[in-house]
Amino acid sequence: MDLGQLAGYPSAEASGWDVTPPPGRPDRPLRVALVTLCDSALAELCAAANDNKRAYAQRHGYALRLSDALIDARRPAAWSKLLAVRAALDEGFDLVLCMDADALVMDPSVRVEQLFDWRYHQLLAADHNGPNSGVWLLRNSAWTRRLLDALWEEGAPFVTMPPLRSIFRYEQRALHYLYQSAAWRRRIGARYEAANGVRAGTRLVHQCTLNSLASFYRPGDFVLHLAGVKGVVKCLLFRRHYLRAAAAAGLTPGMDAVLPSTVLRCLDGGSVHG
Repeated sequence: MDLGQLAGYPSAEASGWDVTPPPGRPDRPLRVALVTLCDSALAELCAAANDNKRAYAQRHGYALRLSDALIDARRPAAWSKLLAVRAALDEGFDLVLCMDADALVMDPSVRVEQLFDWRYHQLLAADHNGPNSGVWLLRNSAWTRRLLDALWEEGAPFVTMPPLRSIFRYEQRALHYLYQSAAWRRRIGARYEAANGVRAGTRLVHQCTLNSLASFYRPGDFVLHLAGVKGVVKCLLFRRHYLRAAAAAGLTPGMDAVLPSTVLRCLDGGSVHG
């Protein structure tokens, strides 16, 4: 799963990152926020997906931070999740769950403060390419704030990288660069010398724990993420799983939850689903 320290790079201790083990879980009620962004191109999907996230947040007493506007229009929308997470940390939340617009909570019984590994600063699931920030848990710490700043600043040269040159998109490029994933080193090669400092604060888990892609999803997984699925297929898959998630949360679409796109609307291409 591309874990551990990298040979041929400065050690974590020599990286310039603070590798002091963070304190354990705070011994008090935690403030948790769920952050998600959605631009107007995915408005129809977002209406339903946001209802799914809202129901989950309300169940556990989490704050919900939704945005349908770009925070920084100079970059593609996905980059703005870095700024949205930073804003939630600035509000004083202890733990932030950041979810992409096309991710659905499928098992609402899961509490993220129990899922998080408090020996680290961030928790991500790994897919076949390495860490995936589509569903992302971060604790409020100086290390995390430095990470978000580094992702934004160090990632700037990769904003305009031609798609054919990279298997990664948007802010994932910056994440793989700082982490120096095996796929990044093999395909791109640009080195971040302090990568072991980033790795020291990062916990990677199997994607079914946090961020199940469509081809790996099984009933009982926490989140289904429809990353990489496009058009009619995405619309139909979203509809099917949204209805299942609503049932698991005890919601009735059309009454206390938004109705998803109909099958006919999906098939005629009228629904914009990525």
